Amino acid sequence: MLPRTKDYLINFARSLIYTTALSESAVADILVSLELVQRDRQKQVDLLRNIDHYGALARSLNLPFQDHSPIQYLPVSGNDQVREAAVELTRNRFRVVPILHPTVPEGMERIRVSLHAYNRTKDIDDLLETFQKHVS
Repeated sequence: MLPRTKDYLINFARSLIYTTALSESAVADILVSLELVQRDRQKQVDLLRNIDHYGALARSLNLPFQDHSPIQYLPVSGNDQVREAAVELTRNRFRVVPILHPTVPEGMERIRVSLHAYNRTKDIDDLLETFQKHVS
């Protein structure tokens, strides 16, 4: 490559140098993961079962439920309270994420819960029981 062309590209074609594109290895990992998910239908069945179980229990406790979604939330008003709730749930071995204002409107803060195929029914029961007991 000609030195002037090289200098021009380095200075004016930054996307060749700095990119947010996924690496080839990340794309390969994603493709393998998709193949595994498509082959293992039982994991999909397990996840749907867990979503249904969570929904039934959440409704019985008057907690919100997002139909057909593995991403759920538990309402906790106030940033300080959400942080405290996340610490308490984490202390009780639950992996949750606090969602704070200004990401959501003030008063709509929450704990994000991600359901997975490998969750046991008891895990879901314990999560909501712990939330009810220590947080709400």
